[in-house]
Amino acid sequence: MADTTSKTHNLEKSSIDEANTSTSVNAKASAAKNQTSETKPDSVPNAFVARETIESFAVALILAFMFRAFVAEIFVIPTGSMAPTLMGAHKDVTSSETGFQYQSGASFEFVAESGAKTAFVSVGTTCPISRRTEMLDLAENANHTTFSGDRIIVSKFSYVWNDPKRWDVIVFKYPYNARINYIKRCVGLPNETLRIEDGDIYVRPEGKSEFVIARKPPHVVQATLQPVADTKYPAQSAVKAGVPSVWQPHPAPGAGNLGWDINKADQEFSNGWTVVNEPTKWEAEFKPNGDANSTAWLRYYHRVLSRYQWASIEKSGKLPAPVPRYSSRLISDFTAYNFDTSRDRSSVYSAKGAIDNAYVKSWNAAEPNENGFYSFHERQVSLSGENDGRFWTGDLASEFDVEIGKGEGKLTLDLVEAGRHYLCEIDLKDGKASLTASDNGVKLSVFEAENNKTVDTASASTSVTSGSNHRLKFSNVNNTLMLWVDGKIAEFSPSNRIISDDESMLEKRRPVATPEDPFDSAPVAIGVSGVPLSVQRARVWRDIYYIASFSQGNDPSSREAFYRDGEASHRLASQSNQMDDTDLMRRFSQQTNSSLVADYCSRYYPNEEMSKLTQKFWFQRDFLYSTPSLWQNSPVFKSRGFVEINIGDEEYFPMGDNSAASADGRSWARPLPRDLMIGKAVSVFWPHCWMAPIPGLPNFERMGLIR
Repeated sequence: MADTTSKTHNLEKSSIDEANTSTSVNAKASAAKNQTSETKPDSVPNAFVARETIESFAVALILAFMFRAFVAEIFVIPTGSMAPTLMGAHKDVTSSETGFQYQSGASFEFVAESGAKTAFVSVGTTCPISRRTEMLDLAENANHTTFSGDRIIVSKFSYVWNDPKRWDVIVFKYPYNARINYIKRCVGLPNETLRIEDGDIYVRPEGKSEFVIARKPPHVVQATLQPVADTKYPAQSAVKAGVPSVWQPHPAPGAGNLGWDINKADQEFSNGWTVVNEPTKWEAEFKPNGDANSTAWLRYYHRVLSRYQWASIEKSGKLPAPVPRYSSRLISDFTAYNFDTSRDRSSVYSAKGAIDNAYVKSWNAAEPNENGFYSFHERQVSLSGENDGRFWTGDLASEFDVEIGKGEGKLTLDLVEAGRHYLCEIDLKDGKASLTASDNGVKLSVFEAENNKTVDTASASTSVTSGSNHRLKFSNVNNTLMLWVDGKIAEFSPSNRIISDDESMLEKRRPVATPEDPFDSAPVAIGVSGVPLSVQRARVWRDIYYIASFSQGNDPSSREAFYRDGEASHRLASQSNQMDDTDLMRRFSQQTNSSLVADYCSRYYPNEEMSKLTQKFWFQRDFLYSTPSLWQNSPVFKSRGFVEINIGDEEYFPMGDNSAASADGRSWARPLPRDLMIGKAVSVFWPHCWMAPIPGLPNFERMGLIR
């Protein structure tokens, strides 16, 4: 799978633009010169003017160095370890299939320390919405070039009197080589034990016996959510080929699971919802048709079209086999930034740097070869079957653009994690929003209240009433439920913080589905009762999944060498941040049902030899994640590991937002001393510039504060 794994080199360095502060000094010098001229009309000696000029430049230079040393400094981000928050060298692509704009890492094209070109070049990316591989037109499309990393401003003054806070984006010296600067997010604070498990960060303060989850504040949640689905950007070729909408009407929770039996998962169900799913348009509309007090649900069924399916669509315009409307797959930690497709530089560019004549513009998808790879023969690039992440991710968020009709009723948003429904019900008469949680229909008392107690409901006032239009965003991240109405966060009382026994029983955290309820197989939903409702756009995100791993070896000298060698750093980071394939394949084989595998192969890979497919890691993972009946007993979910690290006084623990491709505190397996801290990353002041249609035009959308 080397063709599609991240090529990010996690070695960080900075470039510095010195501040010019001579303006005010020169102004004072000019004023002094004018005053001298008024009192003494004779010309000023040349020696005096020269001395004054030299002094002005000297003062300006001193001020510039002082500004850089004590106030602020400018850095360039070279790698993608903080993507998508901050970009290293990358591709900025608009999908030809969906129109969705996304970024893909290209740091591997350059040696981290010197900036010299490596032997490889990025020739393709993978869209996070369609999961289709998009091949780059390096010959004709100027914006398919490799862009430099973000230029950011780092405040060195922030930590003079104040301590770093959890979730700050910090710049610091690499512990084993102070000449190298790193930028990460601060996740661990002094005098606590930090635990990475199940994709989240848990902390145990000194003197305490239990771990508690570290919760991101709303602005950090917003900044770190990763796109999963967006109806504004449909995969047009897939829709034309008959792929159904990922949003489908469904019975109420506990009243049935239409996707439990894959052989019956294409049945139709009517509850008042109508979904328009066209290549250039998506819309869902509800019209009351029965009990005004009964909630009608529209649920999200996550799908990932395989490269085999995309090859068939691109070659013939047809799917190899129909896709059932209630089929789904678990949402994973897929990150488009890490899924580049590379090729040897010499086969793309001539010795003089021009595009080679043999590098043609058209790409023809072919059938998989004997090794199970999908080749684009004209350019001799092979793609593995991999186009998904490795770890199930349960922390999700949804967003809906809604037009609410007149009448009395309720609008409900639902997020499911590990078999629990987390609901936000809004009374459309007065706008009151209520948070609840349930497990198999039983209401749970999980919301934090005073005196270490919990309650079963939290409430807030909103402007969401009948006859109004809104953008609603609902998230379940780090055991905290958040609601935004038109971009404004709702304040819940007594609290939106979930106090759950899951924090002390993490081994029970696994995806759930039953014949009565889809649960995690359809984890996002919107429901309505009593009033008409139109949904113009629906979006799904996932939270960062922090991977629990430490790099191998404890010799500081070997780690120092590892961070000096860009190629070595890439290899070691990839190994340390991924599941062990051999062990995972062994665990897959423990729960594989031959009849289910055969049925899965015939449905999604009708022309493939099953014995070869089952030897592929990506096939085993796809099969498990797409077969809900296996989740309860699968050893894969309960075998996810954890790591713990003790953080001492005046120490911190940094990690990258791009957890699968970040060399951070996990890599050197020790906290960061405070005296290596440089400052706090404040803003992206100069991202890359576009090459067309106006060369040199900055990417203004990326300018702003770093959250």
